[in-house]
Amino acid sequence: MNGPYRLTLKPRAQRDLDRFTGEILQRLREAINELSHDPRGRGTKKLKVSDSICRKRCGNYRILYEIDDAAHEVVVHRVGDRKDVY
Repeated sequence: MNGPYRLTLKPRAQRDLDRFTGEILQRLREAINELSHDPRGRGTKKLKVSDSICRKRCGNYRILYEIDDAAHEVVVHRVGDRKDVY
């Protein structure tokens, strides 16, 4: 199956995003949308604590997500400042 991955935001991730405004919110949304086209692209890294959870850097902020290749889906779990999100 080719093409973009389906994006799903967990309720916690949506609440995290709702706290941001302005340019930061716009940059985070763009970074999340990029995940649908290339979930393993630039600025991404697998976390050591779990084989399935990855993170994407966006300045001082991090997006924690999971890639489901079988379902062709990216599930975003958390979005926040790097000191708070882990």
